Amino acid sequence: MRALSHLESSLTRIGSIAASLSAAAGIGWTVWHVVHRSPPPLLDAHVTPVPDGFQPGVSLKEYFDLDRTLADQSTSPYSTEQLRCRYVYARVRVTVDGYRGHQVWLRWLLSGDRGDRIGRTLDELIQPLDVQRMHDSDIVSTHLLLPARPSMRVRAQLFRMNGGQLQQFSEPYVTPIFKGPKTTQSRSCPE
Repeated sequence: MRALSHLESSLTRIGSIAASLSAAAGIGWTVWHVVHRSPPPLLDAHVTPVPDGFQPGVSLKEYFDLDRTLADQSTSPYSTEQLRCRYVYARVRVTVDGYRGHQVWLRWLLSGDRGDRIGRTLDELIQPLDVQRMHDSDIVSTHLLLPARPSMRVRAQLFRMNGGQLQQFSEPYVTPIFKGPKTTQSRSCPE
């Protein structure tokens, strides 16, 4: 009996020591993580070219063939004249780090040599993109109707919302200079 009582007393002590060590470890772990908080994720964004992602002077028909997301789209709603309209096709890789769960906006801008805007209004050139992962990367494309102009380029840049205002979030990607058609295109060309 005495041996059983002695064993029971020893097990109680061991249990008390284990509970004390466990509590100390928990407190130590908590203090460590409060004192050594990991830094917030680095916010970073890039717009970069992709192979064959810049095609100036393509027809609407060629655009449908180039953009894999439109491969199944029928060209039957368009007239022969519309299918011959000339566009610049641009495709870029958009990479965003540390901004999961937010939205960014990709602005496409057709500009002259000095950065002056050509063509559509600014609102029509902005594409919203949802950032779903801590490191998110995707390929995005557009086509822009070409005006009759001897020299122009496409600029693609990311923006984010900050205090209700769009704020620059990446450096712009700028295509090489290219030429538009020699004459004004038909008014029937779809934008």
